[in-house]
Amino acid sequence: MWKNNIKIAFRHFMKNKSAGIINLAGLTVGISCCLLIMLYVFNELNYENWNPYQEQIHRPYTDISFGETKMTMAVTDALVGPDSKRELPEVQAFCRLRVRGNSLMRRQGTDQQSFKELNVTYADSTFFEIFPLQLLEGTTQKALVRPNTIAISRTAAEKYFGSHQLALGQNLIRDDNVTYQITAVFEDIPVNTHFQTDFLIAMNGYEGVEN
Repeated sequence: MWKNNIKIAFRHFMKNKSAGIINLAGLTVGISCCLLIMLYVFNELNYENWNPYQEQIHRPYTDISFGETKMTMAVTDALVGPDSKRELPEVQAFCRLRVRGNSLMRRQGTDQQSFKELNVTYADSTFFEIFPLQLLEGTTQKALVRPNTIAISRTAAEKYFGSHQLALGQNLIRDDNVTYQITAVFEDIPVNTHFQTDFLIAMNGYEGVEN
């Protein structure tokens, strides 16, 4: 039966090529748009689903009032995390993130090219406990523990060292004056999450942050 339908459709197409091409193009565009919409909706419905602890993670925010002016910001003082952990028994762990912003990064060594990196972030050593990204190199016990250490993504490792296997233990220099030793390489952060970074610098030793 379906063979006959194909033959009939082919004969009809050959007799009316212009109309057939228009119909075929319209069908192709319609199916493509439908698939793209489905992929977008699926991606949005799975926002943050990569993290098994998503229901246990809470992000504090700050309400600021100046007379009649009120602002709500998704940032807090650096002491909120340690104080909450100390005073509230239901808080199992905390992790502070401080976005550094643009930085020039280069591999240690002479004549190494510098790259402008947009997503450089300071993070506590508990980062991988709360956001359990797969570690390709290194361990959660040693990553981001000591001052002047850094964890980088697979993409960054391949960009600077050719492969993630060669990155562990190497050094990166930021803005030509600070050297960081790589203690971990993590799998790229999924696109459907609320933050993106390729460089996580140890919060330990960051000026102005108290534990």
